[in-house]
Amino acid sequence: MKRTLLPLVIVFLYFSSTTAQDSWTDLMQMEDPPSGIQGTEIQSSNLVIPASGVDFYMDQVMFNDGCSISNAPVAEDFTSSRIGPNNISDGCLGSISDTSDDACYAPGDVQSGFTLTPTEDDYVVLGTGSLGAPSYAAGPNTFTDNTIFSFTSSVNAVSFELITPFAASAVFTVEVFGASGSLGSTNINSNGNTPVFLGMIASEDITQILVTNTTDTGELFTSLTFDSCADFTVPTLGQWGAIILGLLLIIFSFSLAKSRNLHKA
Repeated sequence: MKRTLLPLVIVFLYFSSTTAQDSWTDLMQMEDPPSGIQGTEIQSSNLVIPASGVDFYMDQVMFNDGCSISNAPVAEDFTSSRIGPNNISDGCLGSISDTSDDACYAPGDVQSGFTLTPTEDDYVVLGTGSLGAPSYAAGPNTFTDNTIFSFTSSVNAVSFELITPFAASAVFTVEVFGASGSLGSTNINSNGNTPVFLGMIASEDITQILVTNTTDTGELFTSLTFDSCADFTVPTLGQWGAIILGLLLIIFSFSLAKSRNLHKA
C-alpha cells in the first residue's frame, strides 16, 4: 500500500507546487521549472468574424488581403530585449513602450506608436526557449492579469499572435475600442506554445484593445503589427449625384469643344 501511494504523493506535490505559482517569474524561481505545453494542429471554420465596427480575422493571409493598401505598417516581435534566450525577466516595470528603460528594454528597443500595459501588475519577457516559448514573448507577469494595447498614431488595422505555455486551450475575449467607444469583440482560444493569430480591421481609428484572460492562465504575445489601411467607403446618394454631375460636365465640355472645332473647320 505504501509503495502504491508514494508515486501518487510525488505527482500531487509536483502539480501543487506548479499551480501555487501565480506569475511567470515565480515559475522560473522553482528549482525545476516545468516545461510548456506544445500546441496541436487546429483549423478554424470562421476565418472572418464581422462585428458592428470591426472585422476579426483568424487567418493572416485574409487579414493581409483586407488591408491590401497600407500606409505605414509597423511590426514588433519583442526580440530587442535585455533578456537573453532561455531566460525570463525579473524587473520589467509597468508598461512596454519605446520609452521603456528597465531590466527588459532600453529606450528605443521596441517600435514607437503603441503601449502594452497589464491591467494591474508589471509585465514580463520570456526569451526564446524559456518555458518552451517558440520565440521571444511579452505580456503581463501575473496570470490573473489582462492586457491593454494602446495606440498613439492613426491605426485601424492590428494583429497579434498569442501563446499560453501552461494552457493547452484557454479562452480570451478581445474587445476593440475607438473614439466612439466599443467597436466590437470576439473570443479566441489559445493553443499552448503554438502562436494563435488574430487580426482586426476597424471602421475608425483603434485607440485601445483589451485582451481579457477568462481562465487566469496567463497570456503572452510573440508578435504585434499595426497599420493604417486605406479606407474604401461606398458613396452615399448625394456623393453619387456629385459624381454623375461631374461626369456630365466633362461630357458636355468635350462635346462643346468638339462642336467649336467643327465650326472652325
